[in-house]
Amino acid sequence: MSSTTQIVQASAQIVTILTLRENDVYKRFHKRYNDEFDLRFGIVSSVSYNGSDAMIVALEFDPNSSAAPEIKVWASNTELQLFTATPEEITAGFRELRERGERGVTAAREELTKKVELLDQVCVILERESLGSLRSALVVGETVDGAVQSANQVRVVPGSQF
Repeated sequence: MSSTTQIVQASAQIVTILTLRENDVYKRFHKRYNDEFDLRFGIVSSVSYNGSDAMIVALEFDPNSSAAPEIKVWASNTELQLFTATPEEITAGFRELRERGERGVTAAREELTKKVELLDQVCVILERESLGSLRSALVVGETVDGAVQSANQVRVVPGSQF
């Protein structure tokens, strides 16, 4: 028996989920590929039984992730380790999920606005070019000896100003 189990057994009230019905809430440990666990909250969507096989459908989410909730389906042969949860825990988790989602949407809208403004500027430049209104700048400058030259004759000398 693991030390975690011993610690919990010494202080925890044993709770066994006997039935699941639509809208019941639960907590579940989700085992990741590296043998670590994540906590998932769930709301039962439906429970079906055809006389020989059972099926549970639930909406489940990770309260520490901004990922969208997932629909989970379990069959008769699925070994589930469900723990009791309160509606308040589920509601608090969904509120946090909503707040993270709203922050993400706000950030994405701001980024989209910047990209749309940039695209608009590029389109204006391309429109000017297609109308033939873009032209090379006329540069007039002084040579090293002080004579004025046209754009084709200007030589830029480092440190000089036009």
